[in-house]
Amino acid sequence: MWKRLRWIILLVTVVIFGFISFLYYSFFIHPRMDEQMLRKAESAVSSGITIEDKQNDLVSLKGKVEEETGQLNNPQSYISLYLDVKAISIGIDDKYLYYKIKYWGQIPIKAEKIGDDEIQGNMMKLHITDAQGKEQAILVANYSYSLFNLSGFETYYFYGPTGIEEPEDKRFAHQDKDSKMFGGPGTDYLIGAFQMEKLGLKQGQTIYMNFLGEAKSKQFHHASIDALGGHGKMAAFITWVIGSNQYQIDDNYLK
Repeated sequence: MWKRLRWIILLVTVVIFGFISFLYYSFFIHPRMDEQMLRKAESAVSSGITIEDKQNDLVSLKGKVEEETGQLNNPQSYISLYLDVKAISIGIDDKYLYYKIKYWGQIPIKAEKIGDDEIQGNMMKLHITDAQGKEQAILVANYSYSLFNLSGFETYYFYGPTGIEEPEDKRFAHQDKDSKMFGGPGTDYLIGAFQMEKLGLKQGQTIYMNFLGEAKSKQFHHASIDALGGHGKMAAFITWVIGSNQYQIDDNYLK
């Protein structure tokens, strides 16, 4: 009996260790850029375009209920420097499209407590659209806080529009997780890398974009939202010729 119990305990221990190892790899190792890629990413965004954003322009969602989760949105976005985007830079090399988000303040190592609430993470979304504003791809770079206040990365991208609007998880034919990122807690930036070939992008092509940052907390589905330019949650419409350092921005296109 005791021998059998020992085997059960050993098996449970191995399963728990394996699960923890999988989570550690998924959120700390796999998404992280190595030093060589980080140098390439920094070089690409420094020679691309940079769009500055206003300070303290976080969006009010008026406490609306999120239909997907039934969870409330924050009536007024939390005002914190590390949730407030200062600038976004976008560039390419021969394989990747990179974007870098710079904040007005450093992202804390541990989750910030705001009253009886607590920030759980912040998701950055670069939306690539057609000339009419219909989504063609979404490039996501996200950091989050988990058990014991450990922070981790998650990055992925959707592409291949299906023409289906609802439900949201049917809008794209593909979701890949081979993108990479760096930055997050302890820094004042996030930088992500996404494969151009899969996105159907090439140098010299004109693309259209908008950008949104969405923070989540224990109490709110959207605790804080920062849209680049535009009005409210409707971000500005950016036109860019890939590989150039020129762009146009229309604050009223999606109004």
